[in-house]
Amino acid sequence: MYRKFAFTFAIIIGMSGAPGETLSLELGLTPSNVFVLWTNVNNALVTVAGTSSGFAEGSAGIATMTPSTFQGKKPADVLKKVAAFREKLDLLRQKSGLKPTEFNAFEAGDTVTPSMVFLDSGHALDGVVEWIVRNTTKDQLISPFYARHDVSGKTPSDAFAMVDLADRRIGRILAKI
Repeated sequence: MYRKFAFTFAIIIGMSGAPGETLSLELGLTPSNVFVLWTNVNNALVTVAGTSSGFAEGSAGIATMTPSTFQGKKPADVLKKVAAFREKLDLLRQKSGLKPTEFNAFEAGDTVTPSMVFLDSGHALDGVVEWIVRNTTKDQLISPFYARHDVSGKTPSDAFAMVDLADRRIGRILAKI
C-alpha cells in the first residue's frame, strides 16, 4: 500500500507546474514535469548499480555519467526514447523474475503531449523502484525515488536528455550483470 501511495503522491506533486509555464491540454503537465520524473529514474538507477553484484566499483561509474545535449526534440521523440528505455528495463526485470513494465497504449495518429510522456514514464519509474525493492536484502526507503524537484522552463529536448541518460545507464547496468 505504501508503494501505491508513493506513486500516487508522485503523480500529484508532478502535476503542480511552475507559474507561467505553458500547460498541455489533458493534465497540465509540461516537459519540466517529465524532466523531474526522469531525474528520479536516474537516481534510482544509481541505486540499482550499487546493489548489482556486477559492479565492483559500486555505483560510482553510473553516478558520474551526465546528460547529453539535444535540440529540437518533440514529445513524440521523448516517448519513443521512453519505449527504448523500457525495453532494457524489462530485460533487467526479467533477469529477476519480474513481469514487464506497464505502459500506456496510445492511438496511432494521436498528438503526443508531455502528459502522455509523463504517464508512461511513471510506469518506468515504478518498474525500477520495484526492481530495487525486490533485489535488495536491506530495508529500502523508496520515498527518495519519488522526490519533488522544483524545476521549470524545461523543453522536450531537456526531458529527452534525461531519458537518454537513463537509457545509457541501464545499458551499462545490463552489460555488467
